[in-house]
Amino acid sequence: MASFALAGVIGGLAGFSSGELLLAFFANGAILSFYGFVPVALGGLGNNRGAIIGGLALGVFQQAANFTVGGVFAAVAVFAVFIVVLLAAPQGLFGAPPARRV
Repeated sequence: MASFALAGVIGGLAGFSSGELLLAFFANGAILSFYGFVPVALGGLGNNRGAIIGGLALGVFQQAANFTVGGVFAAVAVFAVFIVVLLAAPQGLFGAPPARRV
């Protein structure tokens, strides 16, 4: 229970401190949820190390795309990489392959 409370406090502080940096308003929820879900799906659902590696790789890729093609197209590039990786490996990069049922 203490770890959930600590996670809530850290999340609240992060949201409060990054509100002005991200120019927070009500329509940011969808894109921030997308950027939260993509690393987890890329790393493999249920794999914490994969989610961390996926998040770091996605952040580096997004910043490189932002530098290369611009702000709006960086989100499109992230979505394109998300689709390509899930087409190649539906379980994610570090997820366990599905067991074949016989």
